[in-house]
Amino acid sequence: FGSEEVWLITVPSSSPPTAALPLYATVQIQFDQNPEDIGMKLKNRLDGTVLFDRPTSSYGKSLAGQTTHEVIPIYSTNTGDQTYRFTIEDNNKDGLCCSNGYGSYELYIGDDMEGQPLLSGSIFNSKETWLIEVPFSSPPTATLQSQDGDIYATVQIQFDQNPETIGIRLENNLDGTALFDRPTSSYGKSLAGQTRNTRVLQGKQLMK
Repeated sequence: FGSEEVWLITVPSSSPPTAALPLYATVQIQFDQNPEDIGMKLKNRLDGTVLFDRPTSSYGKSLAGQTTHEVIPIYSTNTGDQTYRFTIEDNNKDGLCCSNGYGSYELYIGDDMEGQPLLSGSIFNSKETWLIEVPFSSPPTATLQSQDGDIYATVQIQFDQNPETIGIRLENNLDGTALFDRPTSSYGKSLAGQTRNTRVLQGKQLMK
């Protein structure tokens, strides 16, 4: 955990004390060559509380090409169903891609080593927004909120035991623009046997 860890202790009158761990979201982001252009925010939609806010310029140039993790305490579902809005933005208006190098982001409910990401992305225009629902009695879901003019292709790949040997590329056949490029060695061994979905934006700003 970060600087502190908080426990909710419930002491019913007719049973022994119980403890519920707080719930965390983990954002993993691999930066392109301009981390200073990237900003992220997570907000609870029910009460308006901003739980995480990294404006653009929060990340320094020294993080170019590197991966970082942000751990965000969020509300326990003991307080009922929760809804959040996650937004990632880019001052350069091309997301984590293209002429500035290739990066990506993923958000997990819980630890990023425990399972599949709830949402992920790489290429977008000035920003990308997700609606995250964390119900009390069912698995969490994430829905991408469409932006005007955005057109996506989705690449889904289920890796074998050697994801590091796989590379994928999508390019425009008319002008040769690379819209998505993951050379071999882009995917780590930890993805062995897992499925990864990645959206590829084909909006006008990336087609120039």
